[in-house]
Amino acid sequence: MEDKTCRTCIDNDDGLCDRIGILVEDEDSCEKWRGKDGIRTNDDAGA
Repeated sequence: MEDKTCRTCIDNDDGLCDRIGILVEDEDSCEKWRGKDGIRTNDDAGA
């Protein structure tokens, strides 16, 4: 299982989060503003 960070998120567009429109670092995580349900990753999309 891959780590759930901005590095693996499908909404990360080279450091810009398409979901909330802020700059993110690879080690950041959505958990702080989305709760504990996790983030969507490339694995979730079947890529």
